[in-house]
Amino acid sequence: MSLLHSRRAPWALLIAFLAAAACLFVLAAGREAGLLPGAFSLSHLFGSGGAPGEVRGTVKRLEQAAVRLEREAVGGAGRVLEGAGRKLEELAAGPQPPAAQPGPPPPAGPASLLSHRFSESADGFRAVFTTDRPAGDESIFFMRAPARWVVDLKGEWRNASRRVNELPDNFIGRVVIGTHGSFLRIVFHYADGQAEPGGAPRLAREANGFTVTIPRPR
Repeated sequence: MSLLHSRRAPWALLIAFLAAAACLFVLAAGREAGLLPGAFSLSHLFGSGGAPGEVRGTVKRLEQAAVRLEREAVGGAGRVLEGAGRKLEELAAGPQPPAAQPGPPPPAGPASLLSHRFSESADGFRAVFTTDRPAGDESIFFMRAPARWVVDLKGEWRNASRRVNELPDNFIGRVVIGTHGSFLRIVFHYADGQAEPGGAPRLAREANGFTVTIPRPR
C-alpha cells in the first residue's frame, strides 16, 4: 500500500499545507513579523501595566483635595464665628466713651499772683487768691514769737498784688506775700502775737486760684 492510500495521508497533507502557508506569511510580513506576537496579545484590552498605579495616584489626589477643602471650610467657619463673637462682646460692653483729649500745655514762664481778697466769718479767716494757672504743691507750717502761719507754694512766681496787707479788726492782723526763686511765700500774722492756733489752715485749689482758710485761734 502506497503512502497516498494510507490513513495518515490527509494529516500529512494538512501539515505540509500549513507549513507552506506559514512560510509564505512570514516571507510576506518581512520586518514587521516581529510585531505579530503583540497583535495576538490581549494586554491592549486591559491597558498598559502602569494603569493601576495611575488610578491609585488619582484617587490619592482626590482624597487630598477633599481634605484640603474640608480644612478650608472649617477654618472659614471658625473665622466667621470669631468675628461674630467679637461683635457680641462689643455690643454687650455698650458704647465706649470717647478718649480723653490732652489738655493744653501749661503757660511758659513763672506763674502770676494777680489779686487777693480777705474776709472773716464764724468759720475763720478766709483769703482768696487769683492766679493765671493752678497752684503747685504747698508746704504749711506754724511759727511762734510772733504767732503766724506760713504757706509756701512751689514753683517760680511773680506777685502783681499788694505785698503787705494790714487788716485791722481781724484775728489775722497782717498778710505778707513774698516771691522766692523756687516758691511763693504767704505769711498770715495773728493780731495777738501769743495766740495759739485752733487748727491748721486748709488750702483749696481752683483752675485760676486758690483759697486759704485759717480756723479761729483757741
